[in-house]
Amino acid sequence: MECLRDIWLSICENKDAVWSFGEFAAISAVLLIIFAVSFLGCILPMLPGVFLAFCGILIWKLTIGFYSISWLSVFICAVLALFAQVLDFWLPIKYTPTRQGARGALFGVVFGIVLSFAFPPLALIAIFFSPPLFAFVFERAWGDSKMAWRSGKGAFWGTLLGVFAKSAIIFIMILIALLDSFID
Repeated sequence: MECLRDIWLSICENKDAVWSFGEFAAISAVLLIIFAVSFLGCILPMLPGVFLAFCGILIWKLTIGFYSISWLSVFICAVLALFAQVLDFWLPIKYTPTRQGARGALFGVVFGIVLSFAFPPLALIAIFFSPPLFAFVFERAWGDSKMAWRSGKGAFWGTLLGVFAKSAIIFIMILIALLDSFID
């Protein structure tokens, strides 16, 4: 708590903050919760993790860091958030060796998202296993079993890589905001 008070005092001295310490602590707690949930959103598809992280940075900019976080940093974070969403759909498709497997992986991504919204307890199973399963099924329907296994395996690794990429992008977004906020 002492560290939080020191940060608040440095903001008050340098930027003429309009928040009391209690308001600052409450906003900081809400932002920490938003950022923690955004990391969970990398795994659970019903939580828009990267979008939550961007909203957290926007809230940070408009409340605590209005004078310290630049709009350029907010724009960079928005571009990173869009890039993460593209990666989320593209990576499972990229690592499948054929078109049929890629179509199956894309169908599996969409099916996994729909299934996770319909049945939230199945979210982890749906998002990790529906792209490989559908890549395997689509490939097996039009090809041989060896290529089907390669397509399923590629879609699984692409999905897993997407989770790590989104987590890294959220971390980079938070780091950009922190550096812009505390380094003048």
